Amino acid sequence: MNQLTPREFDVMAPLILGGLLQLAGERTPQSLYYVLVGRKANQTIQDVHHYRLHPYYRLFPGFLKERWQEFVTYFLQSGWMERKKAGDKVRQLTFAITEAGRQQVQRGNERYRLDYWLSPLNGIVYGERLELFWMRLHLLVQTISHLKRRQHAFYPVVQRKQVQAWVKQHLTRPLMRHRLENDQLYNELLEVLSPYDKDMQRLLVDQLSGATQVGHTLEQISVRSGEPLPLVQLKMKWLLTRLLCEVVEAGVQRYPVLSALAAVESARDPRLSASAGETYRLLKKGLGIEEIMNRRRLKRGTVEDHLVEIALHCPEWDISPYLPEEVKQLILHTSRKAGTKRLRIIKDMLGEQCSYLQIRLALAQEGGMMHAEAAGPTG
Repeated sequence: MNQLTPREFDVMAPLILGGLLQLAGERTPQSLYYVLVGRKANQTIQDVHHYRLHPYYRLFPGFLKERWQEFVTYFLQSGWMERKKAGDKVRQLTFAITEAGRQQVQRGNERYRLDYWLSPLNGIVYGERLELFWMRLHLLVQTISHLKRRQHAFYPVVQRKQVQAWVKQHLTRPLMRHRLENDQLYNELLEVLSPYDKDMQRLLVDQLSGATQVGHTLEQISVRSGEPLPLVQLKMKWLLTRLLCEVVEAGVQRYPVLSALAAVESARDPRLSASAGETYRLLKKGLGIEEIMNRRRLKRGTVEDHLVEIALHCPEWDISPYLPEEVKQLILHTSRKAGTKRLRIIKDMLGEQCSYLQIRLALAQEGGMMHAEAAGPTG
C-alpha cells in the first residue's frame, strides 16, 4: 500500500469491502476484482446481476492485480476479512467479512458518503458509453474553441482515433455546425449542469481544454480540492452518469448536441456482445444450439455462454425451449432455500432434474429481470 496515501486508502478500503460484502460466502475475493476492472466474461456479468454489483462494474478499469492482492492481504491481516469453506461438498474457499470489516464499510459511508456516490452508477449499462460520451465532449469542446480562433492545428486531448473521426464527421454536418457556431453546446452544458453545486460543476468544467486553457487532470483537481483521488474519480463517474441519464431521458428536442454525443451508433443489439448478438440473431431464426455451433464453428460452451448472456439482458427472449417454466421455478426455489447461487451446490441438491445450463439460465434471467425492474426505464 506504499503507493497510496493514507486518505486514498481510507476511501478505497471501505469501497472494496462494501463490494466484497455482496459476495461473501458465495464467491472468491478475486470475483470482485474482475467486476471492478470490467471483465466481459459471462461469469463476471452474472456476478454483477446476481449480487447487485452494478455500481462496481468497471469502476476502476485500470486497477492493477498486484494492488488488488495487496488489499486482500491487508484485509486478512487486519482481521477485516477471513477465509472460509463454501460448503461441505465444495472444495473452493470463499470468505467472510468480519464485524470489524463491516464497521470499516459503515465508517467509509459516514465519512465520504460512498453509498450516495455509488447509488446511480451502473457499469453494465453505462460503463463504456459513459467513457465515450466524456471523450467526445472533451474533444468537441477543444475543437470548437480552436476553430473559433481560426486555429486549425492543435494537439487533440483525446487520442482514440474512433473519437477523433466521430468529431470530424459531425463537424461536417451543416445542422450540427450551425448549432455549434451558435453556442448550442455551451447553452446545453449550462442547462444540464445547473442543478448541481459549483464544486460539481467545476469538477467537469476544469477538466476541459481549449485554445486558451489546458484542462486539469483528476489528480490535479484532487490536490487542489484536498479530496482523495479515488473519491474525486467516484464523484466524476457519479456526475457523468447523472448527466447522461438526464440527456437520454430528455431527448434530442431538449439537448440536440449532447444527445448526439450520448448516442450509441451501432447496428448490433447494444445490450449484447458482438458474438452473443450474432447467436441471438440465429436463435430468432429458429436455429438450435447444434446448428449454431456448426454454422459459426463454435464450441458448445461458447454458445451456452451466449444463451446465458441473452437471458441476462433480453427479457423478451422465449427461454422455454431450453428451460421449461416448472424446471425454472424448481431451480429458483432450491436456490432461495439453500440461500446461495453457487451452481455446484444447487446441482448437487437437484441432481439429474436439471442441467448446469438450465441452472445458469434460471439464475441469469431472474437476475436480469430483477435489475430491470429496480432500474426502471433508461431511455
